[in-house]
Amino acid sequence: MRELNPVVFRKAALDAQTGCLAIALYHEARGENEMGQIAVAQVILNRVKSRKYPNTICRVVYQNTHRLNRCQFSFACDGRSDGPHANRAWRKITKLAKSITCQTSCGYHVRRDPVLSRLEASFARASHYHAVRVKPYWSRRLDRSGRIGRHIFYVSKRVWS
Repeated sequence: MRELNPVVFRKAALDAQTGCLAIALYHEARGENEMGQIAVAQVILNRVKSRKYPNTICRVVYQNTHRLNRCQFSFACDGRSDGPHANRAWRKITKLAKSITCQTSCGYHVRRDPVLSRLEASFARASHYHAVRVKPYWSRRLDRSGRIGRHIFYVSKRVWS
């Protein structure tokens, strides 16, 4: 697994898992509204819960980065820096990532965040997504959940079996 530059995360005081989620949301969904960003985060978290994928956010985000064009998230193996460049977008996304990871790890110690509650039920089990501008070969084998912004989401029965 490729490690991220710790300087990027020290500035925002993020733990590793929150940092991996934030950097994935930044690259995959920073142009989306909050609902679209939450849906992308939900895909990552659903994969963490599945026995078919690695069991941490960082391992899911950086799965197969050693294989050219075979990684799970395109930013992770495009050969460019993963560091954020748009500071305003990065601050907003780190706040959202902190909220999401706390909901999954803080449990009863934190009141339920209304942001997470707004995720539509049809996207709650999404395991895959892609940008509307592409049509990946794997999309034909999955059940389409719907579209949010510029992403189409899918459920894979294999992920939940």
